[in-house]
Amino acid sequence: MLASHILKYPLVSEKAIGQEKAKKFVFVISGDANKGQVKDAFKQLYGILPKSVNIGYLPVKARSKDGAQKRDKQKKAIITIPANAKVDLQQVKEYRAKVK
Repeated sequence: MLASHILKYPLVSEKAIGQEKAKKFVFVISGDANKGQVKDAFKQLYGILPKSVNIGYLPVKARSKDGAQKRDKQKKAIITIPANAKVDLQQVKEYRAKVK
């Protein structure tokens, strides 16, 4: 599986953005990805070996005012990087453009 298919996109929320100061980045990942695959994909895309990877789930959630539509359950990964490393999240857009 391609690295860009394992790490789908960065999760943008108040909590996720607040964790960036602690060098933690949150990504929505493929449903069948494991910690090892996420770690390898992050290294391939950003060139940084993560210190740790934690995986959790985003629950099913109603999206419309009448509750007819639901957001599917999603898998997320919280990736911790070393203190001296910097991540440019725009780098992935360039990589995905090359792969297509």
